[in-house]
Amino acid sequence: MTDETTHYETLYIVHPVHSGRNQDLRDRFRGVLEGQGATVTHFEEWGMRELAYPIEKQGRGFYNLIQYKASAGTSEELERLMRLSDEVMRCMTVVLDDDVRSLAQAEKPAPAPEPASAPEPAPQEPVEEVREAQEGSEA
Repeated sequence: MTDETTHYETLYIVHPVHSGRNQDLRDRFRGVLEGQGATVTHFEEWGMRELAYPIEKQGRGFYNLIQYKASAGTSEELERLMRLSDEVMRCMTVVLDDDVRSLAQAEKPAPAPEPASAPEPAPQEPVEEVREAQEGSEA
């Protein structure tokens, strides 16, 4: 078995009744990951949001996002524990591609774009000359 680690991202939704226990859940899931040898690289609380469709007769849920590096099997164990938890309504884990940057990595500020000079307006014919040209073509 190799010690290769993969970047994962797990999004889970906490039932609104249990949103006050979000810190406890965060610590519990972080402990599970670290107990399995994973490294949590980023954690975000997105807060209470509307759901796209009702889950367990609820229209809202407290969203959380965890990014971590782990070996094979760790994400499955985390999802198993989340599914067994009464507080978590849904969870989803994805593997991050190598070209996708972790949210924890500080992005280098992009260089400021040079001010674009406004294009020069096209020369316009006086309105009277255009009317005369149109009237001359109709005659």
